Amino acid sequence: MARQSMKAEFGHLIPFLILCVLSVYLAQVVSMRLGVLALLINLLGNLYPVLLQRHHRMRIQALARRYK
Repeated sequence: MARQSMKAEFGHLIPFLILCVLSVYLAQVVSMRLGVLALLINLLGNLYPVLLQRHHRMRIQALARRYK
């Protein structure tokens, strides 16, 4: 399970970084509103799952230590 959570975390981390760069570009070139909106959606859609997977992995590791 810990390995799967690492894969899921990485699967959200790369798009998060790419969309952060894209959001800055949108804010500077197209529209500030669009850039901020894209950043907010990115935070909810990618950063939150990254943090959640890290939290789950810490709990899994604590359980593994307890039962070893």
